[in-house]
Formats: sequence, structure tokens, C-alpha cells
Amino acid sequence: MKKLLSLVLALIILMVSASVCFAEVKADVKSTSASETDYSFYLEKHNKLETNVDTVFADLETVIAKGGANVKQVSKFEGKDSVLKWNNAEGKVTFSFKVPKTGLYNVAIEYFPLDTDTEAIDLSLLVDGKEVFKGLNNISLPRLYMDDGDIRADGIGNQFAPEQKEYFAWQEKRLCDAEGLNAKPYLLALTKGEHTVTIYDTSAPFAIASIKLCAEEKVPTYAEVLKEYEAKGYKKYEGNQITIQGEDAYLKSAFNLISQSDATSANVYPYNAEVAKVNYIGGNNWSGAGDTISWKLDVPEDGLYAINFAFQQSYIINGSAYRILRVDGEIPFAEAAEIDFKYCNAWKIKEFGEKEGEPYLIYLKKGERTLSLEVNLCCLSNFAVTLKNQIYDLGAIYREIVMITG
Repeated sequence: MKKLLSLVLALIILMVSASVCFAEVKADVKSTSASETDYSFYLEKHNKLETNVDTVFADLETVIAKGGANVKQVSKFEGKDSVLKWNNAEGKVTFSFKVPKTGLYNVAIEYFPLDTDTEAIDLSLLVDGKEVFKGLNNISLPRLYMDDGDIRADGIGNQFAPEQKEYFAWQEKRLCDAEGLNAKPYLLALTKGEHTVTIYDTSAPFAIASIKLCAEEKVPTYAEVLKEYEAKGYKKYEGNQITIQGEDAYLKSAFNLISQSDATSANVYPYNAEVAKVNYIGGNNWSGAGDTISWKLDVPEDGLYAINFAFQQSYIINGSAYRILRVDGEIPFAEAAEIDFKYCNAWKIKEFGEKEGEPYLIYLKKGERTLSLEVNLCCLSNFAVTLKNQIYDLGAIYREIVMITG
């Protein structure tokens, strides 16, 4: 099995799960359509605004802290200058921006956790003092975790995952839908002039190196990238195959993303018919929106590399699970943002390519690189949002019928 691959990740894939909630409506108040407060309605209302906008940073020295928020400006912290430390996760902090022109902006935060926990940092957001659409009260900043030591084993040799520990590092996150129904980070419609962003209801203390308004990430298609490869004279890698075992993950965005063992198939490495061997990562615990697993790769030389995956996706019958591939934190081309893993109840090889026999090529520089896969609904996002809104509206109609006939 290993001889077939250029780069191999032993993975089990599970699609992001999404739940639909029905809000209770008082008998004397007419229910509001979900679309009127939903992000999809907000975006449709402002979709003609400019998207080619410049980046603008908040001045961390002029923030306004209220409600008992213990914030402190420090000149240096963990390799960063002029950092704002929010030490008690209480109250609210308001950041000011001078927006250069009217348009649609992402909000990105560069942050560092100040405590140890097994859960992400949750927070809520106000824009100019208002919650402009549902979802801004449910935003998560993931932490990072890694294996703490070697694979463990019981008295008869059955293996199980190493202990986990938190890995502290600066991360930048574009704020997005914590439920995962919207595939891309939130866009805020802002007019030219002064605006504020307020963070409140935080679940844990953290430090902020920057908070910025920026343009939506634009990713070229593979055809465009391929032309660039050809213009620069990049060559295909012709050396020995490089294999990455899925269980050898470097960093995980959730505490429960641990390596596991499958003793049902000899097609996964390592395998032992008598005792359990840790030989893959993923499954049921790789299901949360934005859950990301990263692997380190030692690239022997500059060149164009093909990537194959050894995977099993036995959870979504006759459907697909989707992942976003990043190389050193960047999506190499648009097709890498919608990798589908179709249903199969046995381990199989997926060649990441446009069609069979024509793999996508990714340029990698010599040295240590990082590959990551992130849970995302991708192309199913619009269907999921539409379905959620229709279910909400049907629920509202049903409650009105009950109020009249009851």
C-alpha cells in the first residue's frame, strides 16, 4: 500500500456535524423569519459592496475596557511587541478602526491563550455596539494540542494514544461561524469612517497581538497556479516517496483529536492481528467545524509534489466529507479548499487530482513544511444554510398554527 503514494496520510474522515435549534416564541409576539437575522440574509443585503479593501489595524493602546475587564498593555510578550493582555476574561473590550473605504471586511485576531484548558476560547462580538447578525455571539478561537510523549501500551501490548498537552503559540484566526454552516469567514459591511468592534463574554483569558479588518482571502484556481509553475520553470519531484503516517500528527486544534487503532484491516500500517496498534487519526472525534490536524514534512528538495491520501470514510453513507488542505498555513489553490472524501467502508487510496491519473501538483520548498487538513462543509455550505432557515421558518409557522388552534 505504501509503495503507491507520493505523500500518504492515514486518515478517517467525518463530515462536520451541524445542529438546528428552534427558539421559543411568546404567544403574543409574531415570530421572525430566520433569514431576517441570519448571516446569509445580511450578506445578501450587502453583497454589492466592494471586496477589494485594504487592511486596517486597531490601535491596541487606545482600547476601552469596561465591566471589570482587566486588560494590560505590555511592550513585549512571547516574541511580540505591544501586546494587549486580557487577564481575567471578564467585562468587554472595544477596539476602534478608521475604515478607509466602504466595503466588506473580515475580522482577524492574532491571539495567545493565557491559561491551560481543553476547550477553545469562546467569545461574542459587537459591531458599532450591535450584534448585526446571528452568529457573532458564538465565535471560537481554537487552542493547539500535541502528543506528550510516546504511544502507550497495556500489559499485553495493546497500544493507545499518548497523553495530550497544550502547545502555546501565536495564532491568527479570521472570525467565522462556530457551527460551520458558513464555509468562509464572516464579512462585515462597513462604511468609510470610524467603527468599533467590541469583544465580550469571553470564556478564558488571552493576549492579543493584533486585531484587524482585512479583505476576504482570494485563492487562485489550479489552472492559474499551474501557469505560474510553468512560467517559473518548476520541476516535478522525481525522488523517493515520502510517507507521513496519520497518527504522527504534529498539532491538533482540539484536545480529543488523538491517534487511534484499527485492527480490522491489514491495509493500514502498522497492523497486528493479535494486539491493537496505533495506526490512524480521526474518526468520530474529527467532526467539529474547523477541527484541524497538522503534520510536519521534511521536503528533500524544491519541486512539485503530488499528494495521495490513505483514508476511510464510513460515516456518511453515499455522501462525502470535506477538508481544506493548507501548506504552511496557506491554501495552495482553490481546489485544495474543497477536497471531498467519498463514502467507503474500507481503507482506500485517494489521489488528490482533477481526474484519475492527473494529480494536482503542489510546489514545496526544501526544508520543514507543515501540511494541515481542516473540517469544513465547503460546497455544501449554501445547502446547509438554506435548509436551516427553511426548518426554522417551518417551525415558526407550526407554532403560529398552534397558537391559533390551541
